[in-house]
Amino acid sequence: MSKFQKSQEYFAGRRTDLVAMVPNTCKNILDVGCGSGENWRDFPAQVSGIELNGEAAEKAKSILKTVIVGNIQTVELTFENAFFDCIVFADVLEHLYDPWKTLERYKPH
Repeated sequence: MSKFQKSQEYFAGRRTDLVAMVPNTCKNILDVGCGSGENWRDFPAQVSGIELNGEAAEKAKSILKTVIVGNIQTVELTFENAFFDCIVFADVLEHLYDPWKTLERYKPH
């Protein structure tokens, strides 16, 4: 495994600290870099995700409403503007070349 690859355990980890910060009143959530989706298994909302790792994305499809496989900086966003109550970028932005541009892309949603 190269230093840029991550094990499947990395994508399956749960971040209860992160989920605790999302209000239970949110009805539609987008998790950018959703991994296997395990964070949202018991969360009372419709959660969609975007994930670069195909194997993790396949696992997320059994938990999340919608999963898009692709690079978050270039993937086509098919969601309506203002559809989401909350967009989560956990452990993602620090890996991007231009995180501000990416945030601007997602802001309408």
